[in-house]
Amino acid sequence: MTNALSIHNKITLLASLCLAAVVVLLTALALAQRQASEDQVGSNASDMLLAAARSNLRAEGQAQALQIQQGFARAYTFAEGVGRQVMHLRQRAEMPPAELRRDLTQVLRDALAGRPELLGLFITFEPDALDGHDADFRGQLELGSNDHGRFALYWLQPGPGQLQAVPGDEKMLADTSPGPSGAPFNAFFSCSPASAKPCLLEPYVDSSSGTARLVTSLTLPLIDQGRVVAVIGLDIDLATLQRDAEKAAAALYDGQGDIAIVSTAGLLAGDSSHPERLGTLFKARHPEQAAGMLDAAAAGHTQAFEDAKSMRMLVPIQPLPEASPWAVLVSVGKDVLGAPVAALQEQMRTQRLRSLALQIGLGLGVALLGVAMMWLTARSVSRPLLRVAYLLEDIAEGEGDLTRRLAYPGKDELGRLSRAFDRFLERLQPVIAQVQGSVRDTRDTADQSARIASQTSTGMQQQFREINQMATALHEMSATAQAAAHSAAQAAEAARHADQATSAGVQVIESTTQGIQALASGMSEGMQRLHALATSSEQIGAVMGVILSIARQTNLLALNAAIEAARAGDAGRGFAVVADEVRGLAQRTQASVEEIGAIIDNLRNGTHEVTGAMQHSYEQAQANAEQARQALQALAQIRQAVSVITDMNVQIACAAEQQSSVAEEVNRNVEAVRDVTASLSGQAERSAGISQQLNDLASAQQGLIERFKA
Repeated sequence: MTNALSIHNKITLLASLCLAAVVVLLTALALAQRQASEDQVGSNASDMLLAAARSNLRAEGQAQALQIQQGFARAYTFAEGVGRQVMHLRQRAEMPPAELRRDLTQVLRDALAGRPELLGLFITFEPDALDGHDADFRGQLELGSNDHGRFALYWLQPGPGQLQAVPGDEKMLADTSPGPSGAPFNAFFSCSPASAKPCLLEPYVDSSSGTARLVTSLTLPLIDQGRVVAVIGLDIDLATLQRDAEKAAAALYDGQGDIAIVSTAGLLAGDSSHPERLGTLFKARHPEQAAGMLDAAAAGHTQAFEDAKSMRMLVPIQPLPEASPWAVLVSVGKDVLGAPVAALQEQMRTQRLRSLALQIGLGLGVALLGVAMMWLTARSVSRPLLRVAYLLEDIAEGEGDLTRRLAYPGKDELGRLSRAFDRFLERLQPVIAQVQGSVRDTRDTADQSARIASQTSTGMQQQFREINQMATALHEMSATAQAAAHSAAQAAEAARHADQATSAGVQVIESTTQGIQALASGMSEGMQRLHALATSSEQIGAVMGVILSIARQTNLLALNAAIEAARAGDAGRGFAVVADEVRGLAQRTQASVEEIGAIIDNLRNGTHEVTGAMQHSYEQAQANAEQARQALQALAQIRQAVSVITDMNVQIACAAEQQSSVAEEVNRNVEAVRDVTASLSGQAERSAGISQQLNDLASAQQGLIERFKA
């Protein structure tokens, strides 16, 4: 398909494709690089945000844990202080038992009244552990004793300042049935004596105040001389933890976070997003990760837990010294954490689209500018080549004007080719002019030779007719000679006629001889001109050889240029195309020169054939002239014989027999002359045909050479 395109269009098309490929490649690389940068930035930003989110969640969890721990620490300090007061009163042995119980009841009441945030304050002594007089105070609630006399008093505070005393029930103190967390129901009493350590009970729902509340109890053992003598405890309303969790969650990521407080056994003590689940098991909310979270909390490790939708940070809480830890679980959805990254990626995508549009616009502009410049460059390169091609096509098509010149001013390869082509035309033009002159002279000579040959043929035909008539007359003379004996008068008359015929034959033969000599002279002159024409043809052939050598050298130079361009790679691809075109022009020049050389060879061969034919005609004309001279001599003898016959007419009768044989001999000679004349006539016709063929060849040669304008 590209073979039908011109060099101009090929260079423009290839350059356009290369520019388009470069623009597309650069745009694609820029787009890919930008996309990779966006992906890298998005990934790094996501990692940084996740790391920052982990740190933020850890800090928030630690803040909540610290706040909760401080709350429990204040409650623990308060309980510890109340416990010290109780132990101080117990150690005052001088006090009566009733007064001791009354003071203890008042101390507990006053302490609870000073802490309106607490739901209750209780103390339970081991049987007879207070002063050994439990049996004396059975059923005396006002003194803090239960039905068994044990000092077991529980002060309730349903509302700030609303205090109510409740005795400790022995059945409740002895109830070990498991609660929701699995701990025994009397853990508020049994935990601290069993471990001799402070205990924080699992959250539970308490309705003693008339309202169901989620509560936990903090208990401390009161130890005297290494023996636990009593348990003092506080009932803490966990609604405070819930409010703190909700407040902190509202400030976490614009309220899109979630904070949960989990007890040691996995009960929810606070849940900012699902308050209805308070007091339920934590594993119901996170069944897959609950066990790992509780293990991490029990080990006291702060740990992050992630899944496809959210990130959770577990921060353990040490609510009491040597107590089992609780935990704060801070959760945030990954869509919330990834919102800044998504916004950044959207901004980067918008900027990428703008940059892509700008790159495409600039690329198209640069490509169009490059195509325009390549079009102009290709035009400047192909215009001289087109001029050379037009001149060669003009010469090859028979209308070549050898007076025209390229006159290319450049110093490049095209200038070198143009100057070489101009020098070639300068050398070819005078040669063609000389050949045209020689061809015109040859044609004139051929025309003259054809006319002479035609005249010769006409004369020979006339001579043949006359000799034929003479033969007929001689035949009659022979018959007359045979009858000479019968009629001497007829013999004398016949001798007179014979003498006249002989005279006429001599004149005809002399005329024929002159014509043959003139024909031979014309043929000799034509042969000389044909030799001159052959010499001119040889000169043309030499010039054509020089032209063919130049074309072959040009072809070789173009081939070397194509090889060098191929070595140059893509940078020399355009020059390789130009070199191929120059090589094609050189090959066309070589083909044209070979065609002209073939024509000149045919002309030279035709000239040689015509020269040979004319040489043969010249030799035949000389032979005919010789035969004409022989005929002339024979006619002279006939004339002599006729004279003798005339002179010896008186002897006719006696020499009739001799005359008859002489007449027969003359008749034979005339027959021979007629045959010779017939042969000469045929040769003259062939000479005329050869002369006409030579004339045609000269005309054809003139037509070929006149195709060039010199």
